[in-house]
Amino acid sequence: MHNNMSKNAAVGIFVSILLLASVSTTDSLSLPISAMTRSRSGPDRGLASSRNDGGDRDFTSDVGSKNVMALRGGGIDNINNVELKSYASEASNLFGNLRVPASLFAGASVGAAFAMPIDGPEGLKIGLVKRLYALLMISSLACQVVVVVVTTCTMGALALGAVEKTKSIKDLLDLDYGLEWITARFFFLAGTLCFAFGAGIRAWIMIGCPIFARASLGMIISATLLSFAFVRDTSRYGKDKLLRKLPVQFVKLLIQRAKNDGLFALALLMYSITWAYIVVNAPHVWMWLAAGN
Repeated sequence: MHNNMSKNAAVGIFVSILLLASVSTTDSLSLPISAMTRSRSGPDRGLASSRNDGGDRDFTSDVGSKNVMALRGGGIDNINNVELKSYASEASNLFGNLRVPASLFAGASVGAAFAMPIDGPEGLKIGLVKRLYALLMISSLACQVVVVVVTTCTMGALALGAVEKTKSIKDLLDLDYGLEWITARFFFLAGTLCFAFGAGIRAWIMIGCPIFARASLGMIISATLLSFAFVRDTSRYGKDKLLRKLPVQFVKLLIQRAKNDGLFALALLMYSITWAYIVVNAPHVWMWLAAGN
């Protein structure tokens, strides 16, 4: 029964991710048309969200070196005189930077997900670890699938659509591709984290020598912490806000899109049902394994 619960949870996560990927595909492919028909309210429309982002805007990434020199000379009004241009190519490169490693992680997760089969009574620790490992690897695979689909479709939309001219790449992403960019970043980080934890758990269980097993787990934990330190350090949200703001912003944008698109709402509902199913049944799995099953 509890083996079936693990399978159902993994299937639920994967179906939820595929639903989100499919709706993101449909939405991204429709962006070129909507961009061509969108009416503008003024040349500064692209800066609407960036002017209200809490003051953590990085001017050095938004303006050219000539304007930065002018700003250093005291001419802050030069910021408003930045020439509008198309940043479609630069934005496409940003999505491409996530697509390639996401593809590699997805390929690695496929084979790793079934490397530790659940076979009969194995005790509480081994039983829990194997189930957690399978769930982490399936989650990693599903997350990276979303990244690959969203980035690929968005890159196509940027290449084929009529992209509005803005003052920076950030303005373009905030104006037309906010959900796509947040989704790609959030799921890439989540999938990578799941993969790292799963690999650490596997090393801890599969390596026969306890010393080297713990050393392998420590190396993976160290690498994961260092990676997230760099991610946090380079985030525009600030060092202490990334892990809190990124998922919150993703959920907010997804809920907003779900209000106008039934398929997004279905994906969100499936996510909620799947994780509720896991949380409700986790204590039963624990008790079942603790009983020696």
